[in-house]
Amino acid sequence: SLRDRTLVVFMTDHGGDENYGGSNRPLRGGKATLFEGGLRVPCIVRWPGQIPAGSVSHDVACAVDWFPTFGRIAGYGADGVDGKSILPLLKGEVESQARTLVWKTGAHELLGRKSWLAVREGDWKWVRPPGENGMLFNVSNDPAEKNDLAAERPKLAARLKLLAE
Repeated sequence: SLRDRTLVVFMTDHGGDENYGGSNRPLRGGKATLFEGGLRVPCIVRWPGQIPAGSVSHDVACAVDWFPTFGRIAGYGADGVDGKSILPLLKGEVESQARTLVWKTGAHELLGRKSWLAVREGDWKWVRPPGENGMLFNVSNDPAEKNDLAAERPKLAARLKLLAE
């Protein structure tokens, strides 16, 4: 049946907006931020016979990864795109796909939003909200981003900042 051979993906592109009833707790931030509350969102995928039922991954992936993933499923390459196919991860063929991710939001004058920068490399994340200094977090140990480690790890913070700029 169509149901048994169809890949179904449920996800969102960013965290909820507290102004409209969204909650990202215990994560910091939400919609239009680059704190974990604005980036770390659930994704549910169903593909009978391809993805093991009940499997769970805590690996990092982005919405831009779906284009190369769908391309790989359809038998086409996706060279020159920002995303990375997560098909091996979905199928349980690999446990992790380490990578560095860089985000920069655009400013939106009508909504009163200013540009943010962030870089994620392994468990480390450097983030600079508008008008503030960059902060460094180990998001594996501190997913709520409460403990800024930039002063303790200045070389790491500086290296990640360079990747963002």
